[in-house]
Amino acid sequence: MKSRSYDGFDGIRWPGVGSMRDVACHRSVLCLLLTAASLPLAAQPASTPGPVVAAVSPVSFSIQAGATSRADSLTLAVSRDWDRQWQTRLGTITGYWELSIGRWFNRNDGPGMRDVTQIGVTPVLRLYPHWAEHWFAELGIGLNLITPHYSSGGRSFSSKFNFGDHIAIGRRFGAQSRQEIALRVQHFSNAGIDHPNPGENFIQLRYTQRW
Repeated sequence: MKSRSYDGFDGIRWPGVGSMRDVACHRSVLCLLLTAASLPLAAQPASTPGPVVAAVSPVSFSIQAGATSRADSLTLAVSRDWDRQWQTRLGTITGYWELSIGRWFNRNDGPGMRDVTQIGVTPVLRLYPHWAEHWFAELGIGLNLITPHYSSGGRSFSSKFNFGDHIAIGRRFGAQSRQEIALRVQHFSNAGIDHPNPGENFIQLRYTQRW
């Protein structure tokens, strides 16, 4: 079976998600993130002073607004930092668990085109580069329930279960770097588990407050 690609937000093309190879790829990345979250401490205790602020709570709360040409989204999330980090030539690598709940507001009218709810659990890897103080980059892939079935502008999901993978760049600011602002690109699809599988891509702006 041939792998397929799909046009995304503003012409972004995502890799084919219509083959077992793509399902295996999603699973492999997810397993990698889960392994990183569960491994024993590899290089440096999280309490060691460094580019990652360790004097504040590991729990944070986020609000996130997103958009695609077919829908708008609003998401709330709670996150908890991993108690480990790794020092590399690029910078400090750490991560966190994210539990999110969001609402997608359909921009189109028609049969089956309605607002949907998204609930997700995602492990995320984050890099704090040595050469860019307060800045970070991250990637994550998680499991999501999107209900009822999403349909908008000619795109219809065949399953309620979907993967959600994102990349982001952001900056910490404020007292003890307790606040963050980030720009994210997130893709949702079921990785070819069922068809049709057009996927949906959001550009998102995220604000985070750490307590």
